[in-house]
Amino acid sequence: MPKGLRQRYHETRDEMDGLFTLISSDSEMLEKFTRTVIDEDELKRCASSMTPQHYDSLKRTTERSESVMTHWLGLPVEPADPYQDGKVFILTRRRAKV
Repeated sequence: MPKGLRQRYHETRDEMDGLFTLISSDSEMLEKFTRTVIDEDELKRCASSMTPQHYDSLKRTTERSESVMTHWLGLPVEPADPYQDGKVFILTRRRAKV
């Protein structure tokens, strides 16, 4: 096999291996996104197209430390501390009628 052809073969093989690694990484990321809701920080790390202004607008949207993603998706978010909103639920037992 000519030297130039062998060199080109190895260069192409290395490029294919790099692309395979990139595709595998992206595939794992997409699989994660289908299993769970990600927060703004994770999105910023994964989305190279997100501008700093967009990220800042996401972080400013919520007053608490909750993720805005769950609100956009309409998912219920239980507070870490059930008393943080000042709501206290008193559970009482009703006596059975005899």
